[in-house]
Amino acid sequence: EEKTKFNPDSIFIAGLQGFKIDKIEFKKFKVYVVDLETEEIIREQKNLGIEIRGIELDKISDSLDLFMLNTDAAVIEFPKQEFNLPGGYYKLGFKHLKITPADSLIVLKGLKLKITYSDKYEMAKKLHFTSEIFDIDLEELRVINLDFGKAVRDGSIYIDTVLVSGLNLALLMDKRLPFNEAKRPKLPNQLVKGLKFPLYVDHIIIENSELVYQEKMPDHEKPMTAMLGDLYVHIRRATSIRDSIMTRKPMTMNLKSKLMKKPWMEVDFVFPLFRANDTFFYAGQLAGAKLSIFNDAAFPAIGVKFIDGHLDGITFKGSANPYFSKGEFTMLYTNLKAEVVKKDQINKNKFATWAANAALRNANPGKNGTTRVAKMEFERVIYKGFGNIVWKTLQSGITNTISPVGKNVKEDKSKKKAQKKADDPEQKQKKKKRDKKK
Repeated sequence: EEKTKFNPDSIFIAGLQGFKIDKIEFKKFKVYVVDLETEEIIREQKNLGIEIRGIELDKISDSLDLFMLNTDAAVIEFPKQEFNLPGGYYKLGFKHLKITPADSLIVLKGLKLKITYSDKYEMAKKLHFTSEIFDIDLEELRVINLDFGKAVRDGSIYIDTVLVSGLNLALLMDKRLPFNEAKRPKLPNQLVKGLKFPLYVDHIIIENSELVYQEKMPDHEKPMTAMLGDLYVHIRRATSIRDSIMTRKPMTMNLKSKLMKKPWMEVDFVFPLFRANDTFFYAGQLAGAKLSIFNDAAFPAIGVKFIDGHLDGITFKGSANPYFSKGEFTMLYTNLKAEVVKKDQINKNKFATWAANAALRNANPGKNGTTRVAKMEFERVIYKGFGNIVWKTLQSGITNTISPVGKNVKEDKSKKKAQKKADDPEQKQKKKKRDKKK
């Protein structure tokens, strides 16, 4: 019951001059989890294996029976493993795991996280609520410069870099099921600084990866699908350590990807961990593409297909806290035409399509040459997470751009007047003369 800290620098063993393990190998061993009241086996894992090499205890002095743990040559290896996770919904496996304390290195290869059900939607029903169902396939994960000494002595995790390569992540949410309104998911900054153990990771890098996100919507046969190809993510300064937080250096995240595998997208997030109100900031841009490539996402979500139009680019910036998000959104596009489809997905609603195209702003800048900067604003649904608040905020910017009643950012009249004066040819000539005299 009492927690005692293990000190690897002063291990007391009477009567020995030294201690060395060449190799300990466990082959095909089993682990059982048993309910002691019913004596039933809850879970069992077979064919597990571990190999440990190069563990030494060096005597500190001849007069004392104290030893120091020497891990300079230590290696811990796990061969191919597969086991079921608690709950029975997932099985986890990997090809190889190697831990080398002397090199401050952990290398994990061939990680797979798969559901135990043959049908994802059958599993979704078992969960009772709308929940993320994961499918993960990972080529390699490297934990570089992990301070094993601190981890063993006091449970502090200090890591220079976590490098993830070749991640294929698929997420599915079945929105035909109710949401668990008792949930209170935390934003990334809240999650990291609220950890119950000391953590500092200087770099988390995800490269050569892909994310496929799907939502199964009511009354739609095909799920809404969004894809991020050639995904690269770089997170800096993820920490729960108070001294690191008080330096006021924020946690940051840079994300680059091809949206729907076509136009490049880049988003930067800044998470100031020292802020009591947990506000974070973001800014991003999306390159040009045909609007029709977004139909796999737009059609199941809002029942609209883009039949024509070109996106010239999107830029946005904003801020959010656990309750509200706001910002500015500029979407440049031409020749927007849409098709509204009835819920049965077969019959086109010609009147609705005509009305939509008659009402929607079909270009930005418009005929007068003015570029609309739309408002982004969203009141967070408290039982939904970080992805929802970011996407719904951006969605409000799209809606406010193309809708005839959309909210635009009001320009400062004094700035507008000053700019108009500066653009006047006569004023430009006068300024040129003044500059020449100077």
